Amino acid sequence: MDADARPGMQTGRGLVTRQRTWVTLLFTLIGASILILLWPTTRSMVEIWQQSSAYGHCYLVIPIAIWMAWRESAAFASVPLTPSWLGLVVIAATGFVWLLGELASVAVVTQFAAIGMVVATVVAVFGWTWARRLAFPLGFLFFAVPFGEGLLPVLMEWTADVTVGALRVTGIPVYREGNYFILPSGAWSVVEACSGVRYLIAAFMIGCIFAWLHYRASIKRVVFVCLALAIALVSNWLRAYAIVLLAHLSNNRLGTGVDHNLLGWVIFGAAMFGMFAIGLRWADSHTDSASQPAQRSLAPTRFTTPSLWRWPRAC
Repeated sequence: MDADARPGMQTGRGLVTRQRTWVTLLFTLIGASILILLWPTTRSMVEIWQQSSAYGHCYLVIPIAIWMAWRESAAFASVPLTPSWLGLVVIAATGFVWLLGELASVAVVTQFAAIGMVVATVVAVFGWTWARRLAFPLGFLFFAVPFGEGLLPVLMEWTADVTVGALRVTGIPVYREGNYFILPSGAWSVVEACSGVRYLIAAFMIGCIFAWLHYRASIKRVVFVCLALAIALVSNWLRAYAIVLLAHLSNNRLGTGVDHNLLGWVIFGAAMFGMFAIGLRWADSHTDSASQPAQRSLAPTRFTTPSLWRWPRAC
């Protein structure tokens, strides 16, 4: 490369960086505007984040989605933005769903609809080409919705089944009635915190991020996320069994209080570390694909207007 070409290439890269910055800021502004416009729904989500430790990860969803949008925008910074009328139709449809949820006082419906309006607005402003490329960051925004409470009864029953079964296999006599069971050393109950929903949701989100970063094929991403969910379930069952067994063997001196939560997170952390180690063995080896397309085409992003959006010319 000769010396005269370097300044031009550096200028082009600087232009692409500025374009990516403006696109990312526009993406952030759209999301913030919708969430502020629907503030009662946004506030209901934040209140659940604050009240339940199972949804503490939701605070990270929006910053991570913005980072994902920045990372993806490098691959097609020169692609023109083509606003879509169909996006307005989707906005109207999701707005109607939000209204139905508001009238029925179903918070989770209004919350999903609010995030859906953010996605639809991105489609309307950016166009389908950009929306398809930003599909993962847009879909990731739905992790901000505190969902999963409907799984609590099933997860609690599964945890009780596995824990009692493992204790009996170990040779410890157990009497069970529903989600309550009695050992010679004391009585136990499987409550909502024991269901493992926090591990399941956290593993789902972490698994999606890992799969997006390290895999190209959709089938590999789906398999890895399913593996993450399975590992989260097994980790919670192992945690519940280990806590009861530890308390039983120590005459209830261990396995309660701080030990209860600490042991759970140690087991879950070890399981996630093992999952990442396994996942990296099959990771796709590729160069920084985000920078290659930007080097090929350094033309500025063009905001094109579809013919339906143009005002009729005067005669």
